[in-house]
Amino acid sequence: MTYLILIRRPFRFVIVTVLAVVALGLGGGRYLAVGSQDTGAIRHGNPNRPEVALMVNVDWGEEYLPAMLDVFDSKNVKATFFIVGRWARKNPDLLRQIAARGHEIASHGDQHKLATKLSDAELEQLISDGVSTLKDITGNQPAPLFAPPSGDADRRVVEAASKHGLKTILWTLDTVDWKKPSSAVIVRRAVERASAGALILMHPTKPTLDALPEIIDGLRRKSLEPVTVSQVMQP
Repeated sequence: MTYLILIRRPFRFVIVTVLAVVALGLGGGRYLAVGSQDTGAIRHGNPNRPEVALMVNVDWGEEYLPAMLDVFDSKNVKATFFIVGRWARKNPDLLRQIAARGHEIASHGDQHKLATKLSDAELEQLISDGVSTLKDITGNQPAPLFAPPSGDADRRVVEAASKHGLKTILWTLDTVDWKKPSSAVIVRRAVERASAGALILMHPTKPTLDALPEIIDGLRRKSLEPVTVSQVMQP
């Protein structure tokens, strides 16, 4: 939803576009979709809960995941891992380990392809095969969430995911850790602007692993508890 406001100045009017924050339903919970051209994708959780969600998108970086899991265990934190199907087929034991340690598993698509560039049939395959692969390997239905590769989503992608009972998830704060900045930069990006309901995106990299303990501690110093995406969207 977009609002246009006319601000009067000498000899002209200035049009200011205001982005609306639209409250939508997710089962019994709520989430926030933010955008000037709202696609229905989710960028924020419940701002009334003192929580944030840690999202780990996985299509590579398996060498860092066991140590990241150890950090999560030591801090008593559960995160949401958005897994690409092709990665899962190459690393089934590691995927099962992530699930066995209590983390939320959801789909990042079957391949890491730009969803908006796909045909309807290709998009259907991206979504359906991603979910079925995770279910086949873990033995459990993944969370009803879909994080499109590269955050590439439009109304068609969101509607295609919805047909499978999936909510399309983007992010509030992006650590951009795939570019491998210093761990201090990753901590700042994750913590400095974090507020209740934020969805914080990261990937399995060495600087992310190094930053993870301080990210969790820094969020807790702000009285924000790291939880899963599903948890942060509860009422």
